[in-house]
Amino acid sequence: MKTLEDLNEIQKEALSAVQKLNNEMHDKFEWNNPNLPIFSITIAGFYTFISLYIAEHEIKLFNSENNDRIYYEKSDKYESFYVYLKRKYRNYKESLDKIKI
Repeated sequence: MKTLEDLNEIQKEALSAVQKLNNEMHDKFEWNNPNLPIFSITIAGFYTFISLYIAEHEIKLFNSENNDRIYYEKSDKYESFYVYLKRKYRNYKESLDKIKI
């Protein structure tokens, strides 16, 4: 089992973003809400996977083999995981809001 010291910098940033977003979700929704969005991170070796769970549904947001974060050439950096995950969550939520039942 990996400890925090075993993680690379990208994995540490991803873990920190997931923790921060989960805290924000808990502040926004009631703790006992069955539809409470929960971000989940799985780290296996050099691979990182991030999902969003909402009411028993898993939405895969990130996988390190298919990194689709925005890359900024001028600074030679990717967008932060926090910004990326918030954007993915907002896009998912907006697409659900468009569905009229």
